[in-house]
Amino acid sequence: MAYITERKEFYGRDFIVNPSVLIPKPDTEILVYRGIEIISKKLQENLQVKFVDLCTGSGCVAVSLWKELESSFDVDKMIFFATDISPDALSIAKQNCSFHQCDIEFLLCDLLQAKELVGLDGIISNPPYVPNEIATKLLKDGRSEPLLALDGDCNGSVDGTGLIARLLSQGFEKLNPGGFILLETGEYNAELTAKLMEQNGFADIRIHADLSGMLRVVEGWKPHEL
Repeated sequence: MAYITERKEFYGRDFIVNPSVLIPKPDTEILVYRGIEIISKKLQENLQVKFVDLCTGSGCVAVSLWKELESSFDVDKMIFFATDISPDALSIAKQNCSFHQCDIEFLLCDLLQAKELVGLDGIISNPPYVPNEIATKLLKDGRSEPLLALDGDCNGSVDGTGLIARLLSQGFEKLNPGGFILLETGEYNAELTAKLMEQNGFADIRIHADLSGMLRVVEGWKPHEL
């Protein structure tokens, strides 16, 4: 139905969608909620905060974060990027950004490969994390969502964490000391993602459950001193 109407509600706002992007789901709202908590604290402590929403898709996470933070903070303190590897998805995200009047810079790139994405204070992402076999089966019901946005397997992985492993390796390098990462994952690989975070040097790792009680968002921090 969302693809027919080309609209879907998320975090209290309407978003433009089409088959180039995933339909925003309530499970992802915990990612936004925790992101607001962390970034708000950083904005209170710092003159400026630089962060990115990777694999932005429709832009629902990026826009929701920006609008919620806008109501409480000076937006000039925020340097906010959003990226995607799909030009079609990025086009939808830009439309949603314009519709909701946000100041977000969109980059067409693979994860953190853009030159602008260095010295980050935070990384937030709902990346592809579904194992290829499960993603392929899901799409047989005719839901029309893009496989690119679901399939998390690459580099030989079969558990949906292949792309996450790449992201974590790049992310640790690009984050400032004391920077954070928030990743949405599936209930079947949240604990695996937490282990990957630890292996990549992240500390203070936590797993947050969604409103259904399923393991959903993994949080990690780059230590201040290495």
